[in-house]
Amino acid sequence: MDIGAAGIFFAVSRRAAELGATGLELGALGALWAGIYSITVLFTGKLSDRVGRRRLAMTGLGVTCVFIAACGFTTKVSLVLAIMVGFGLSLAAFWPTIMGWLG
Repeated sequence: MDIGAAGIFFAVSRRAAELGATGLELGALGALWAGIYSITVLFTGKLSDRVGRRRLAMTGLGVTCVFIAACGFTTKVSLVLAIMVGFGLSLAAFWPTIMGWLG
């Protein structure tokens, strides 16, 4: 995966720890992101054929930016967990689509 996504994952995990997340909740952050991402990428190829690679990649990138910005304003660990679900969905729309667009 991209080093930017790894940096974002680290920052989000750090934010959750600052909010008092337990070890189980910190582990759930990675599991939620990876699980949602893994399932969603199965469908983004077909979706990118329908709506266009550029449009889907730019939408995924924009939504990713919104979720990352929202992380800085969260005050609850449950919101951080929800943000990681959104991060997984939006990154699944961006990453494979951009690779198909460039390749």
